[in-house]
Amino acid sequence: MKKLVLAAICIIGFQSATFAQDSQSSKDSIPTLNLYASFGAVFNGDYKLNDKLAAQGLPQMADAQAEFTVGFNVRATKKFWMDTELMTSYSDEKNAVNRIRSAAFGVRLRPHYVAFNTNKFFGTVGADVSFIGNQVDLFTRTNQIDLNELDPALQNGHISLRNEMLYAGSVTGIRIPPKYKLPFKAEPWL
Repeated sequence: MKKLVLAAICIIGFQSATFAQDSQSSKDSIPTLNLYASFGAVFNGDYKLNDKLAAQGLPQMADAQAEFTVGFNVRATKKFWMDTELMTSYSDEKNAVNRIRSAAFGVRLRPHYVAFNTNKFFGTVGADVSFIGNQVDLFTRTNQIDLNELDPALQNGHISLRNEMLYAGSVTGIRIPPKYKLPFKAEPWL
């Protein structure tokens, strides 16, 4: 947890410095900052947990979860870009007796090098470093906890699983610049 908080502080510091640089630069200079939000899906097809849940007649984790992402895209030079993203996803599956909830939160960093550039699009190659934590809770929907007896050995009907993963790898991309400007402008925070 301490490492995650430290990473978040470093990312915020980097982004604050970027805002400060952007506010001092002229309109034609290279450093730019773009904020974006996106929706997508996370596909969980290979969880071995689902095989065990199905064998017991319990609800399984969803094969796909809705994902929401907020990110910053920083263009430092004509040839170097950096993406920083915060993502979250959630699913909730249930039957008449049991319920399984799955939630994830992650941070992604992607430095890009512009390999080729034309008037209509450009291609990038780079790295991807991601840290993602998953929380899965399986419980009986009629589970009641006696608040006068909180000894975990005497309570049942709830299984909680936590998984944290660090991914590192290569990334390629094609970027198509928008032909229109959105009426948003990044202002300095400080």
